[in-house]
Amino acid sequence: MSRCARSVVAFGLVMLVAGATWAQEAEAFRDRQRAPGAALGAAFANLVFMPVRVSISVIGAELGGFTGFMTAGNRHAAEDVWALVDGHQILTPEVLQGKENFRFGSLEFGPR
Repeated sequence: MSRCARSVVAFGLVMLVAGATWAQEAEAFRDRQRAPGAALGAAFANLVFMPVRVSISVIGAELGGFTGFMTAGNRHAAEDVWALVDGHQILTPEVLQGKENFRFGSLEFGPR
């Protein structure tokens, strides 16, 4: 079998698996409650949150890399700094509704 034919077969198998996954997600989407207020709130909150979050993440990544470099490549030291900026990168409607926890570094907010 040629390389092209193998690629087509592999692509077809991936699409079969992906199609089954998408079908399951579609069922979950139909069963959920609509919340346009939370969706719009999350979208507008992300206008402010995302630029701040990206800035903090970039600074944390740089500081973690610098810490790792200054400790002779100590990965644990770098990961300790990176853990300070770990967590959610965006606000979702579920977070605003209180259905899902929100994590920022070692802090966690929301239902427990």
